[in-house]
Amino acid sequence: MTGLELGSEGRFARGSRAVLYAAAALSLAAALIHLRVTPEHFEEWWGYGAFFLGTAVFQGAYGPALLRWPRPALFSLGIAANLGVVVLWLVTRTAGVPFFGPDAGEMEAVGVLDLAATAAELVLVFVLARLRFSRRPGLLSVARGGDRTLVQILALAAVLLAGLALLLYLSGRPPGDGSPEAGFARDMSVHHAQAVEMAGIVQGRTDNEEVRTLATDIILTQQAQIGQMQGWLSVWDLSPTSAEPPMAWMGMPTEGTMPGMATRKEINALRDMPPAEMDKQFLRLMIPHHQGAIPMARAVLDRTDRPEVERLASSIVASQSAEIKAMQDMLRRMGEKPPPNKNGMDMPME
Repeated sequence: MTGLELGSEGRFARGSRAVLYAAAALSLAAALIHLRVTPEHFEEWWGYGAFFLGTAVFQGAYGPALLRWPRPALFSLGIAANLGVVVLWLVTRTAGVPFFGPDAGEMEAVGVLDLAATAAELVLVFVLARLRFSRRPGLLSVARGGDRTLVQILALAAVLLAGLALLLYLSGRPPGDGSPEAGFARDMSVHHAQAVEMAGIVQGRTDNEEVRTLATDIILTQQAQIGQMQGWLSVWDLSPTSAEPPMAWMGMPTEGTMPGMATRKEINALRDMPPAEMDKQFLRLMIPHHQGAIPMARAVLDRTDRPEVERLASSIVASQSAEIKAMQDMLRRMGEKPPPNKNGMDMPME
C-alpha cells in the first residue's frame, strides 16, 4: 500500500500538505496569467480566446480539487494537461501556431507573461510527478531533512510565481483615452479604412490578376485589423474617435490628412480611369500609403508594453514593408518608376 492509498492517507496529509498547497498555488498562478491574456486572444480569434479561457478555468479549479482529492488519477490529469499546454507553447514559439485561426503557421513572440505561466506549469508538473510516482509513504515528508529543503524550495517558488501572476493580473489596466495605444488604434483604423476603400475599387475593375490578388489581400488583412483595433477600443471602454488631432499621441499632431493618405479627388479618379491606368495609379497611391503606416506602427512599438498592440504593430511593419517592395516591382514591370518617398517622415525601408 503506497502513501497515497487509504491506509496512509492521514500520514500523507500530515507530511506532504505543504507540497499540495505549493502545487495548488502554482496552478492558480498559471490560471491568473491565462485569464489575464484571455480578452486579447478573443480579439484575435474566438478560438484562441476560448482555449485560454478554458485553460484558465481548468487550472483555477484544479488547485482546490487537488487539496480536496489528492489522488494519483488527479495527479496524472494535472501532469498531462499542463505538459500539453507547455508543449503547445513551445510549438507556437518555434514552429508556429498549429492548425487553426488567422495566425496559423505564424510563430508567436516570447513574452514575460507566457514565460511566467510556463515556469509555473513546469514546476507544477515536477511536483505532481513526484507525488504521482513516488512509492514511498508520506512522500516528501517533512520528517526528512532533504525533503524538508525541497518542500521549502517548492513552497517559495509557488509563492513567488503566484505573487508575480497576481501582480501581472492586477496590472492589466486598460489604456487611457490619451494613451499611445488608443491613438494608434484610432489613427491606424482610419488609415486602413482608406486602403480598404481604394483596394475595393480596384478589385472589382482590374484585369490584372496580380493587382487583384494584392487588392484582395489588402481588403481582407486590413479590414480584419480594423476590427481588431476597434475591438480594443470597445474593451478599453474608449470612443472610436477623439477630439485630438491625428498623430498627437506621437508628438506630431497634424490638422490635415495623415502621411501617405490619398485625397478624395485621387480616390474618386480611380473609379473612372481605364483599368490599365487605374492599376498603375493604385500602386502609385498605395506605396506612399503603406510608407505612411509604418512609422505609426514603429512609434507605438516604442511606446507600448501591451503584447496585443506589439503583435499587431510588428505585423503591420513586416507585411507592409514586404508589400511596398512587391508594389514597386509591379510598377517597374509595367514600365513605370515607383514614386519617391514624399511623406516628410523618417521611413527607412527594411
